[in-house]
This record gives sequence, C-alpha cells and structure tokens, in this order.
Amino acid sequence: MNPVDLTNCRSHQSYYTVLSRSTSAEGTVLLPDFTDPHLTAFDPKKIQGRCSGHLRQEFHELELLDHITLMLYKGTLSMKVHGDCRYELISRFQLQYRKSFVPPLVEESIKWSLIDLMQPTECSTFEWDV
Repeated sequence: MNPVDLTNCRSHQSYYTVLSRSTSAEGTVLLPDFTDPHLTAFDPKKIQGRCSGHLRQEFHELELLDHITLMLYKGTLSMKVHGDCRYELISRFQLQYRKSFVPPLVEESIKWSLIDLMQPTECSTFEWDV
C-alpha cells in the first residue's frame, strides 16, 4: 500500500511529483483531508484548470522548437533561422514566418493567436566557469 497525502500540494506539478513516486496506481491510496473529512482528497481545479502562464509559455516554446526541428529535418527551414539558444532561434523563426504562426499540430488548449501572441523568453548569457 502507498498512502499519498495531496492536501498540501499547491499545483499540478506537486501532484505529479508526489504521485510519480509510485511504480503504479495499484495500491495507491489518497489520504483524506484530516482537518475536514467532508473535503475531497485533492483539488480537481489544480489538474483540470488552466496551467500557469510560465508553463503555458514553456509549452508554446517547445511546440515551436518541435516544429523548427521538423522543418530542419525535412529541409524546409529557411537558412535565416538559426541561433545558439532557444530565444534567438524562436525570434528568428518568428521574423521569417510571422509571430502569429502556430504549428498545425498544436493542441487547441495551448494555441496562441494575434491577441495572445507567443513571446519567446529571453535567455540569459553567462560565462561558463569550469
């Protein structure tokens, strides 16, 4: 038996971390909230609601990077699209193919639009000290 207490988990990420400690769902028991037995063992909004802005941004960037990789593999990526980090690569891709471009296989729930444009997160530059 694997008892799991989700009461103090603040986000879907903490749910994932706690539940991933098990090798399977078999034998996993969700402990009730002992402060109020009428409450459920978990908050469905944390796993069914919208993801945080940072996670949504990460998904956007990963979808674009996946599409860039596919285009590179197929030989259809413009030579003008290159960079040493994801920010440079995505920024140059957006200059070449439009900021509003959404790859065709992006899930509906994380698609962006002209109103909600995907802005790449600038990567920091630092010196490696080995």
